Amino acid sequence: PSFGAGTANTEFETMTGMNLDDFGPGEYPYKTVLQSTACESICYYLSNYGYTTTALHDNTGGFYDRNKVFSRLGFDSFVSIEYIEKYEMNPIGWVKDKCLTDEIVGILDRTGTPDYIYTISVQGHGDYPENTDGLDLPIKVTNNDVTGNPNGFEYYVNQTHEMDAFVAELIDALSKRDEKTILVIYGDHLPTFDITDDDLKNGDIYQTQYVIWNNYNLQIENKDVQAYQLSAYLMKNLGMKGGVISRLHMSHFDKEDKEDKEDNEEYLSNLKLLEYDILYGNCQAYEGVNPYKITNMKMGYKPIKVLNGENAYSHIVIRGRNFTEFSQVEINGTVHKTIYNGPDELLVDGYTLKDGDQIAVLQISNSDETLSRTNIFTYKESDKLSDNN
Repeated sequence: PSFGAGTANTEFETMTGMNLDDFGPGEYPYKTVLQSTACESICYYLSNYGYTTTALHDNTGGFYDRNKVFSRLGFDSFVSIEYIEKYEMNPIGWVKDKCLTDEIVGILDRTGTPDYIYTISVQGHGDYPENTDGLDLPIKVTNNDVTGNPNGFEYYVNQTHEMDAFVAELIDALSKRDEKTILVIYGDHLPTFDITDDDLKNGDIYQTQYVIWNNYNLQIENKDVQAYQLSAYLMKNLGMKGGVISRLHMSHFDKEDKEDKEDNEEYLSNLKLLEYDILYGNCQAYEGVNPYKITNMKMGYKPIKVLNGENAYSHIVIRGRNFTEFSQVEINGTVHKTIYNGPDELLVDGYTLKDGDQIAVLQISNSDETLSRTNIFTYKESDKLSDNN
């Protein structure tokens, strides 16, 4: 439903089965109705089948308010860049997607259930540089003036090449696991270049390709679908049932080959009625009560812990587990400038711990938003003296 930007709206369509055409012009449901309302989604469907649902994003957790609205879509946990220890940046400041493979495997390893992991990658994003002097761009692109930014397009192609390598690494890692796995990959929007329908082989700037890969020979028909149909199409091929939205899509799939234009208009009209009823109406589709509840979503999948603290010369040392570069030490309610010294150790200069000091570690985004905090650790001088003895 988007071109050049709007990742969050494509996410919304694929997760919920709802059609953005039925919302206000320029509306982002993440910024409006999902601020307060739980919405039927594939997460809730799969939770009924025993799945653990996780969102993974190699960008800041507060972008598009995902740290808030993902609980309205039924996610159990959300892993944003603030909870990823090792990553690299590309030349214009986006995280390279290759870090996502280890995170996906780590999430799969930590649960004893089937998993739904919705992964949002960012490496290929712009703004694409017009001046690429000094950049290592091994792939050269010619005759690309149609984009309005030839150097930027060459940069984009090189980023896409690295993204392809990430996909290959991910498929290789998933292939080695003894677990039935389906991987769905799609482009959420085309990049911000001056391209038109006429410039594209498929003739539509609002159309991108998707791929469904699996490791157990599941046969799925190669078929054009709307973004809001994708989850229902996948679940239908798996023999799964969902909610009222997905069942409407599945019913449409059953008869669309013999439908005429009037039947399709009725389908889209019924979809719009359901969307309004569920999000803004009286939930008549649910007999008056929305069965989907906002989840107690956790940030990160590795628990961050404070184990102890001690004074050391002109600074203090806080030891624990699973710290990242976004970890900040809070003492007695005040956040202190923190030096990241590895996943097990943080330093704070110019402070001396006193008996009874209460210590927590916060994950704070670049926009100074606190995404989570650990439990309180109380520093006791007597414990330290006992250790020294």
